[in-house]
Amino acid sequence: MTDEIFSKETLQVELDTIKMSTAKEQWRYYYIESIQNFIIHLHTFPSERTQTRIATEIHAYLILLKERINEDHDVHDLAKKLYPAVWKLSREYVDFLGFIKKPSYIFRFVLGAILFFLLKSSFDAWIAVGCVSFIAIATTAYSAFKIKKRKYW
Repeated sequence: MTDEIFSKETLQVELDTIKMSTAKEQWRYYYIESIQNFIIHLHTFPSERTQTRIATEIHAYLILLKERINEDHDVHDLAKKLYPAVWKLSREYVDFLGFIKKPSYIFRFVLGAILFFLLKSSFDAWIAVGCVSFIAIATTAYSAFKIKKRKYW
């Protein structure tokens, strides 16, 4: 196989083909948005060798996804089977490019509420509100910055 097969443009065409053949509601089970962000940032890796290796892994994932989509499958089971490949790719992007996992705002709200009540038991309510608000604003701003740059998986 040649390097052209694994170029950013070729990977994008393969992903677009998959996008057109699947319902948008199922994209989250196939990690389409994550793969899209991986392709966008493929050429920001420091070495060409790493870029080639990651492009090969993305290509292998897309081939696997095409095969599995054509089979009769349950989307939840397929998502569980595809996750290890996406996890492996995501670790490269987290370590080299500073990607984050897409934030869960419900989880953050629950964590903030727990933190508030823990702080309230030791400090005045206003101090607890201030601390939780500061942490919430800082983490939300950081996540928004990463999401705007499409550096999440």
